[in-house]
Amino acid sequence: MPLIVIAAVALLVGIDQLIKLWASQTLAAVGNIPVIEGVFEFSYVENRGAAFGILQDQRWIFIVLTIAVVIAAIWLLFSGRAKSWLVRTPIILALAGGVGNLIDRIWHGYVVDMFYFKLIDFAVFNFADVCVVVGCIWLILSILFVPDAIRWRKAPSIPEGENGGETHADSK
Repeated sequence: MPLIVIAAVALLVGIDQLIKLWASQTLAAVGNIPVIEGVFEFSYVENRGAAFGILQDQRWIFIVLTIAVVIAAIWLLFSGRAKSWLVRTPIILALAGGVGNLIDRIWHGYVVDMFYFKLIDFAVFNFADVCVVVGCIWLILSILFVPDAIRWRKAPSIPEGENGGETHADSK
């Protein structure tokens, strides 16, 4: 399982970084490329804040918070508390998105965004953002609607002979 998790995160981060590289090398030169006129376009943006551009130039806050969330996600994945792929998958998505944007913040000092739904004038975002949002929504739904999706506490160990008064001889 650890190898699958590492490979999935690496694949998603790789996709994110390749898209951002394309945006930085190609899209930055032209600014915007309409895909569906008036509806959706690629638009190069250097986001120095968080979602919707809030908290501009607070890079270190985002780096520290992202590292904390990444550590929590890794712990959940490798502690055995995320018991099924229904829960592991959204954690992998959110982890990969967080790492993808963390790389940008550390390397460039900003996050490269490029997807823009012009029709609804929605904030410009990137593949890592999609991973984080989809992963978080999926994880919340899993926690709410799947019993025992995450084991929050370690199961207590029961000393031998204390399982309701039965001993191995009594259970035969």
